[in-house]
Amino acid sequence: MVIIFGVYEFVWRPWRHHRSLKHPGKAWFHVPAISQRQILYAEQNHDAHLVEELTLAVNSTVAIEFLFRPSVSFDVSEVYFGCDLPKGSQPIIQSYLNLFIDRGVPEESPETHPETNYTDNHNLHHIKKRRVFARGECYSHGCEIETRGPRIFEFKLFCRRCPGHIRKQINYSC
Repeated sequence: MVIIFGVYEFVWRPWRHHRSLKHPGKAWFHVPAISQRQILYAEQNHDAHLVEELTLAVNSTVAIEFLFRPSVSFDVSEVYFGCDLPKGSQPIIQSYLNLFIDRGVPEESPETHPETNYTDNHNLHHIKKRRVFARGECYSHGCEIETRGPRIFEFKLFCRRCPGHIRKQINYSC
């Protein structure tokens, strides 16, 4: 019995904990039902859909929504997202959107909320707000993204005080 407990305590639990920290959650792009709101970059029907990849028009500004479901509970002081590449042809995040808000202020940008929002040298959009992500809960984030030349990019979501990051792919069509 002591051997079984020892293997569980000193091998299985640390391995499982390390694995959950390397993959802090799953993320998807959200294509809303047509009754929620109209979008131009995907076909809609009466159901909402979670997709792994988006194809956006070149040289356009589009509001996209992504959902994040953590596999481990954690608190963060800052969330930042975008395409982590050197400046050039990568898309630019214009503002953070909370498309779940029906009444109130759903949009934040460095111009409207300079104390909590900023964009860094890699065009990653930062939101400095302390919050707690609970394991298994689904959290909605969104942004207004300005596309440029045709290319495939990885859209990344980072959390300060959280190891790892989430990647999703955005394609530009000509």
